[in-house]
Amino acid sequence: MKIKEILEPRGGFDEKTETVESLGALMRGTLQPEWLEANYPTKNLQTVVETVFARLDGRSGTLGYHLAQSMGGGKTHTLLCLGLLAANPRLLGLYFPGIKIANETPAKVICIDGRERHPNGIWGTIADGLGKKAALNQFYSPLGAPGPQDWRELLAGERVIILADEMPYYLDGALATQL
Repeated sequence: MKIKEILEPRGGFDEKTETVESLGALMRGTLQPEWLEANYPTKNLQTVVETVFARLDGRSGTLGYHLAQSMGGGKTHTLLCLGLLAANPRLLGLYFPGIKIANETPAKVICIDGRERHPNGIWGTIADGLGKKAALNQFYSPLGAPGPQDWRELLAGERVIILADEMPYYLDGALATQL
């Protein structure tokens, strides 16, 4: 028996859902929450979403989540789901009904897509996403990285999720740039 004889693809796919999405699409606002409708909430995706929202709710001390799958393993997909859900937490009950949250306030979602330009470094993109670009002015020209205290001050009191993807491209570009 051939695989196409036992499997039937879901209908409803159009040209947009068949494209490969990136954090850049989320960053630019071209990826809409409806994108979640074409997704299947796997157990691993549920675990990641649950962990991230536990942190946003203040129920967990987990500060970060490192996704390390092989190419095509769903890293970007997971980040896109997290970004859409963090910006629209009321959708969580629709797509992950088993996950309960105490705070439905949308989080600020900041995307670092290594394939996109970040002229003020990734810290400039983060500061700008928080509406605090001026807070790190001293690190933009010449480009220099903020220290731990700078980060504490920048992120204090913020309900934010920072998503980073395709970082090797960013780092290659950074290494090729002469200071």
